[in-house]
Amino acid sequence: MFFSRKPTESKRWRLIAVGVIVLLALGFKAYYLYWPKTIINVAGQELEVYLARNYNHRYQGLSDREGLAGKDGMLFVFPYRGEHVMVMRKMKFPIDIVWVDNGQIVDIAPGVAPEPGRAEADLTPYFSRAPSNWVLELKAGLSNELGFKIGDKVELAK
Repeated sequence: MFFSRKPTESKRWRLIAVGVIVLLALGFKAYYLYWPKTIINVAGQELEVYLARNYNHRYQGLSDREGLAGKDGMLFVFPYRGEHVMVMRKMKFPIDIVWVDNGQIVDIAPGVAPEPGRAEADLTPYFSRAPSNWVLELKAGLSNELGFKIGDKVELAK
């Protein structure tokens, strides 16, 4: 035949194609499992936090974790300024929720308790009093312990 290949050459190309697809899939999975970390400065206090800057990380948040594994919290970076509602989806520990707009705290919800066993539709929504572009979740009580208040400055330290 004019366009036929040897059977072994065709199998080799199929194996290479499958291998490339598997490697790409593993790469995407690794990207979504990796949690970047950063240092932020809040009212003169340095905090080391996880960074949730893509949709999957923002959706997962601190869900299913036993704690913060030595970090002070998680900073949710949104691609737009707006009303970002937070819920305690699959949370196992209480947190403080701090909404930040353009580098300034606009609202704080201290000591928000987990809601184990609740269906997604029944979770309590936590709203900010003002639009924001970041949301910071901290260990419960940390915002009070460090004296954070509305109007305090928040910036990336590095």
